[in-house]
Amino acid sequence: MKKIVSIVVVVAVCLALSITAFAEVDFTIPKEKVLHISHDEVRPGIMCGQDTAKINTPVLESGTTEAVFWGWVALAEDVESLSYSINNGEIISLNDAVIEAEKPVLDAAAGVAGATTASRFLVKVPVTEGTQLVKVFADFESGSEVFWIAEITVGEATEYDPNAGRVNKEDEANKDNVVTGDAGVAFAVVAMALVLTVVNKKKGIIW
Repeated sequence: MKKIVSIVVVVAVCLALSITAFAEVDFTIPKEKVLHISHDEVRPGIMCGQDTAKINTPVLESGTTEAVFWGWVALAEDVESLSYSINNGEIISLNDAVIEAEKPVLDAAAGVAGATTASRFLVKVPVTEGTQLVKVFADFESGSEVFWIAEITVGEATEYDPNAGRVNKEDEANKDNVVTGDAGVAFAVVAMALVLTVVNKKKGIIW
């Protein structure tokens, strides 16, 4: 009986790991220093507004080589620069992405609890055909914070590894963890190996 219980537990763990491993991208952002984000446009051609599909999973025409993220942010401290990553790879800093906010933006930001300043942003990111995970960061003296996550597709959607270029530097700046399909396969293989090990030790159970 104890052996049967052990097998059931291992199988349950296997299923849980598989479900976790193949989970979709988490678009949650921390909002610790970037207290409000206005996702205005993904250029060329996408006016986001409040449409989360356009914010999180924008689709650009085939042949597009650059996606431009445009909007404004209400901040708890002054932003020094902006940066981006593709598929959790190297974080690329931009020197010209922070734009002075106009008065209407400053007025709107004044109504955000805890905000002390605001900034416009214009972040240019190189993109390729298919699907890729783009993250846009605000860089502060005290660290970086991701404030826009987009699974962006150029032309036709394709499968991709959102951790293909993961580097340790991002682990300090980005708090969300995305588990890839490859990791899922590894988890499943390990779990199944455990199941087979238990089964092989049993003599009296027929499957």
